[in-house]
Amino acid sequence: MDICFDGFSEIDISKRNFYKLSNEFQKYINSFKDAHIEKSTFYINQPSSVLCDADRFKKVVVYDKYLKESRYKKLDDELQRWKRLEVTLNVSFKLKGFNLDEYIQDIETTAKKFFNASSFSYEYLNLQNKLLIDKRTHKGLISL
Repeated sequence: MDICFDGFSEIDISKRNFYKLSNEFQKYINSFKDAHIEKSTFYINQPSSVLCDADRFKKVVVYDKYLKESRYKKLDDELQRWKRLEVTLNVSFKLKGFNLDEYIQDIETTAKKFFNASSFSYEYLNLQNKLLIDKRTHKGLISL
């Protein structure tokens, strides 16, 4: 399961900014061999942390969303700093008893720092979570 946060960041995702990005996400990096940059994507494989609940994190990825999307369509120049923080959770069980909120809070704290944002909207994320747990949730909802 992937959980994503989008925002704007001044940090260019490139090999010359590897240590700057590593510093931003240092609480998830167990060793530098688990972190690398490929093209415009920063990867942290098998993240672990003593500071937050990362036991189910499979990988943390930060990439240039503007660059990726502009390959397919024309985007406004004001979106040039658009980045995405994506965390893959390893979920190998039923979601009904799984407390996703704790993981979202940990990721949100990191996203707030990286994107220099004070808050994020949970409306759509909450709807997705409810749909995963109980498919009856979509009855009567207008598609977003």
